[in-house]
Amino acid sequence: MAAAAVDTTTTVLVVRHAERAREEGRDPALAPEGVARAEALAVALADAGVTAIYATPYRRTRETAAPLAARFGLEIRATPVAGGIEAHAREVARRVVAENPGGVVLVVGHSNTVPAIVRELTGLSVPELSEDAYGDLFIVQLPGEGKARLIRARFGG
Repeated sequence: MAAAAVDTTTTVLVVRHAERAREEGRDPALAPEGVARAEALAVALADAGVTAIYATPYRRTRETAAPLAARFGLEIRATPVAGGIEAHAREVARRVVAENPGGVVLVVGHSNTVPAIVRELTGLSVPELSEDAYGDLFIVQLPGEGKARLIRARFGG
């Protein structure tokens, strides 16, 4: 009897943080509609089997990931935005692939980092995200061998 094949596909779920509050400063919390969207993300991914979560150190990304992290008992792994957007995207992609082979990973970024992260993971370009666009979900499948696959979906309202 042949041994069962081991699935080495890593699935990366990339989203932008939810709606932020209109408060001054560089690190605002989520607005009430953002809190609702973060809960909607946790519901949408409830059966995804998420094994790791990455976010920037900013409150809005961590608060977007928090309901899902609580659901799965996961720690949110901080990835600083350092050295510019492209350097950040390379570091996120490197960490996700190296630290989670065969896993399901949520990455919460920003309107200017999400397209770069998706491009780094897949080699495919996605359109820039507008400042008022929330709810885009990029599903990246990275097989152990072969070409990356990208599915674009939406969650929340």
